[in-house]
Amino acid sequence: MTGKILGFDTVSDTGTISGDNGGRYKFTIAEWKSENTPKSNQKVDFDFSEKNAIEIYLVGTDFDADEALESAKEKLNDMKNSETVSNMMKKKDEILSKGVQYKYGFILTIMLMLAYFLPVVEVPFSGTFSLWNGDLGIYVMLVLLVLAFLFYSGGKALYIRIVTAIVILMLFLQFYDLISGLKDVNSFMGMGRHGGNAFDLLKFGSLVIIPLAILLGFAGLFKREKK
Repeated sequence: MTGKILGFDTVSDTGTISGDNGGRYKFTIAEWKSENTPKSNQKVDFDFSEKNAIEIYLVGTDFDADEALESAKEKLNDMKNSETVSNMMKKKDEILSKGVQYKYGFILTIMLMLAYFLPVVEVPFSGTFSLWNGDLGIYVMLVLLVLAFLFYSGGKALYIRIVTAIVILMLFLQFYDLISGLKDVNSFMGMGRHGGNAFDLLKFGSLVIIPLAILLGFAGLFKREKK
């Protein structure tokens, strides 16, 4: 016969099944033949002796939204109560309570992140583009986020120097590719006549990003460890 578990008491290891015939049958964990612990609303196949269910098997693996939600809650609670998460939360609260540890570097990093979306070049017949549109765009932004966190939390000077150096190097590569591409475009557009200067295609975003990058380089590369 098939039926559904109405309830199961983990203390006494006993439960009740509602059979498809309308009857109710008591059972003990000894008659449970599946690996999973009996839970309410699980569909089961069983035999019975008088009013007791025997030889009980869990039927199918149909998705149970309530069971899945309950399982997810249990896992989240376990994670929340774990020592690792607890230490992370304490560290987070400690960082937030202290506020920005190196304001100058943090502000410069945020300004550079915003300036990163400014137009830096105008390509004939295509329009204007920012460094964000480049091949390294998203990677530079991710590294800037890491640097902003280090400045905010008061990270070790060595880490700040390394990440700052990576940012400066990536920006240099982006501008190098940019200038090389502009020279090719300028050469093509000026073929057979006196062409203009490739730098004429640079937009105001370059005049903002380059000084910010220089200032950020000084702020990060020469950052000293707090005593």
